[in-house]
Amino acid sequence: MTGLAVVLAVIGARFGHPGHRPLRLLLFVLFIALVVAVVWLIVREVRQRRTPQEMAASAVRAPAPLPGYDDALEQLRLRYVRGEIERDEYLQKVEDLGGTPPA
Repeated sequence: MTGLAVVLAVIGARFGHPGHRPLRLLLFVLFIALVVAVVWLIVREVRQRRTPQEMAASAVRAPAPLPGYDDALEQLRLRYVRGEIERDEYLQKVEDLGGTPPA
């Protein structure tokens, strides 16, 4: 609080005339606003700092595909189920894609 007292003393010495009272009040309000702004910026910066582990944990990641899952074979299977391709074409394409054809 001593820093504030010094600032107020300097302002009071400079603007000690009673006619300067509104100016003193304005400077005091501006000084308080400056202090509040600096404190707010420091608090915001401290809260935003995160460790690399925190950043990695909060990163949005696509889920890993299931083991043995092949999207191309799944799309082919869906086309067969919807009736877009015949059984023979389906079996041929499964083999072409390296999958195991059903029994």
